[in-house]
Amino acid sequence: RLNVDGSLDPDFGNGGCLLVDAQPQADYERITSIRVQPDGAILLAGWAYAQADGAAWSVLLRVLDDGSPDTGFGDGGRLSGESYSGARGLGTTSERVVVELDGSNRILVAYALGGPVPSLAVSRLLANGAPDPDFGNGGTFAFLLAGRTTLPVDMAVLADDRVLVGGLHLD
Repeated sequence: RLNVDGSLDPDFGNGGCLLVDAQPQADYERITSIRVQPDGAILLAGWAYAQADGAAWSVLLRVLDDGSPDTGFGDGGRLSGESYSGARGLGTTSERVVVELDGSNRILVAYALGGPVPSLAVSRLLANGAPDPDFGNGGTFAFLLAGRTTLPVDMAVLADDRVLVGGLHLD
C-alpha cells in the first residue's frame, strides 16, 4: 500500500507489501479485483491454479486495514469458489474474478463456473462471507452461456442495488 506521497506504508502488511496465500494447494495465484469496505477492510478477489492436477479456484480474501487476515470472514479470512457459489463439485475456473459492494455493504462476486456448460455467475455474500439466501438460488445467480470461455471483466451496482456485469464470451 502506498502513502499519499508514493512511499510504502509501513503500517500495512510487511513494510507496505502484502503477499497472500490465496489457496494453499496452488502453485500460481493472482488477484484480479480489490475493493475497500467502509470499515477499512480490504476484499481481494482472484484466481489460484495447481499445476500438478490442473485444479483451479476462484478465491476471495478479506484483510484488515493493517493487512492481517480477517478471521471473522470465511475460513480465516479466505473463501474459495465452492464455499460461496454452492457449485457442488463443479468448482470455479475463472481466471478473472470481480468483487464489488452494494449499497448495504453486501459483497458481490462475479466469476466463471466450470462444468459441462461454462457459465457466468454472481454470488452475493453477507458481511461474514456467508451466501445471502435472499439473492438468486442460495446466494448465487448463474447465466448459462454456451461457449468455450466466459469471463467477467467488470461489475457495477446501480443506486437501487441492481447489478450490471460485463465480460468476455467466446463461442
